Amino acid sequence: MAPGKRFAILDSLRGLLLILMTIDHLGGPLGTFFFERFGFWSAAEGFFFLSGFVTTRIAFRKEEHAASWICKRAGKVWIWHALSVFAVSSIAVWLGHFGWRDAPGLEALEANPMHLFATLALIHLPDFLDVLPLYVILLLTSSIIIPWVIRKAARVRTALIFWGGSAIVWLLAQFHCWDLLRGGLPAWMHPGVFDPMGWQFIFFSGSSLALVLRSTQLPRPSRLLPWLILPIFFLLWRNGLLPLAVPTDENAWASRNHLGLLRILSFFSLVWIVVLPLRNKASHFTWAFPSLIGRNSLQVFTWHLPLVYLWIYRPRQASLFWEIAVPLLVVLSLAIPAWWREKT
Repeated sequence: MAPGKRFAILDSLRGLLLILMTIDHLGGPLGTFFFERFGFWSAAEGFFFLSGFVTTRIAFRKEEHAASWICKRAGKVWIWHALSVFAVSSIAVWLGHFGWRDAPGLEALEANPMHLFATLALIHLPDFLDVLPLYVILLLTSSIIIPWVIRKAARVRTALIFWGGSAIVWLLAQFHCWDLLRGGLPAWMHPGVFDPMGWQFIFFSGSSLALVLRSTQLPRPSRLLPWLILPIFFLLWRNGLLPLAVPTDENAWASRNHLGLLRILSFFSLVWIVVLPLRNKASHFTWAFPSLIGRNSLQVFTWHLPLVYLWIYRPRQASLFWEIAVPLLVVLSLAIPAWWREKT
């Protein structure tokens, strides 16, 4: 799998994940139906995994300029985070005077606009505004680690050592080390709900897979098909179709904030099955609309944030028809920023 080649299937997968993420954030009947419906994982895990995978593949092409490219990418992500902060803050400040419900984390912006600078500095992150900052942090970290791994000629052993180190940091997250660090912060700080010590594992697992595939070939599909039983098992369990209690996010094993072990196992059980099309018949898993969105994921994600706030914190409850129709319209609107970017 040549690192310089762009795979449309990866764009399609990212686009599908962004559609699922948008539906999840908008809530309502569609959000309830699709949220974590395929196992103990959400679209966010898939998005960060693919981001780590794609970032590493591009870094190979940049070679000695990989670190500077990744840092520039982190800066670009921060700029789009800033744009989303200004858009959402405007909604909070101006529409709050017209009876709109308070949005978690945005009350501080209404009370003291100086909190806007804390949000831009990534130390006060309201709901839905903590995804891009986490991406910035992971990119800046990878700008140090990934070039070092590339200089090691991307051997499989090096990739496994890299992945093992990431796993150790993830293990520390399960003992709530991040919560202990957060406990020493001032009360006005809110660095998001995602534990970076836990979520870095999903990002760098994607990086590790890109490193491994740099040095070795994908396995034959016949060798991976028996593993289909695992994602099917997790899918049945998550949907209450097995005689097993379904753990909630509050359960340490299924924690979304810290990325618990059950979520890791459920997601990783699916990764190799998704990787299969990269070897054979990738065109069968490529679709125009998700691919358009996936090619412009940063702009699309930023576009959906103010729409989510407008819908969730509206002053009146909508009828069932609009609870379904509006999210579908928002999903269709994701093509607008993608189309605009590709035409300009």
